[in-house]
Amino acid sequence: MSLKSFANLRQIAFALGRDYRRKMVYIAYGLAPGARYKEFTIPKKSGGERRICAPRIALLKLQRDILQLLEGDYRPRAHVHGFISGKQRSIVSNARQHVGKRWVLNIDLEDYFETIHFGRVRGRLMTPPYGYPTPFSR
Repeated sequence: MSLKSFANLRQIAFALGRDYRRKMVYIAYGLAPGARYKEFTIPKKSGGERRICAPRIALLKLQRDILQLLEGDYRPRAHVHGFISGKQRSIVSNARQHVGKRWVLNIDLEDYFETIHFGRVRGRLMTPPYGYPTPFSR
């Protein structure tokens, strides 16, 4: 299933089995940020702590439902191995490409997810491979 097969947001909500006005809008706009995510820390291998912001159950369910629709339009590039559905790509397939190489660069971007905001997500959804119209990218 693809988001492009729907004419409006109500059809999407119906397909997901959710009342659009009551649930999707409430989760997106009615809940305070603290009610959407649970924050906790986990220890880093190098010492210190990593802050985790995990979606609470209502938001998590909605995100998973929307993910199913987004995956219908996503075609990962050949060099993408992380977070791809199916067994063709994994940490192992990524490592295979680097076996025997003289150099391998491994980086961890500090506070990366905190730089992702509504405008970045909306902009991405409006450009290829998605190219969703404005109402769907909100």
